[in-house]
Amino acid sequence: MKIFQESLSKLKTTAEKTVFVGDNPSSDVMGANRVGMFSVLIDRYGVNNELEGLQVPNLKISSFEEMKSIFEK
Repeated sequence: MKIFQESLSKLKTTAEKTVFVGDNPSSDVMGANRVGMFSVLIDRYGVNNELEGLQVPNLKISSFEEMKSIFEK
């Protein structure tokens, strides 16, 4: 969790204004959720279907192209 907080500090932003994209529910999504970031799980192979608690992302995508189309709206 410390690396997430340090990143926010160096970028001079807040968790509420930050989107974090990662492919690991245990480290990426959980860390982002713990500090209050909007978490995006990129699950290219559809293997992360039974997530619980802080491992549950705000958004789950299968490719970066999918995320691009979401943010273009």
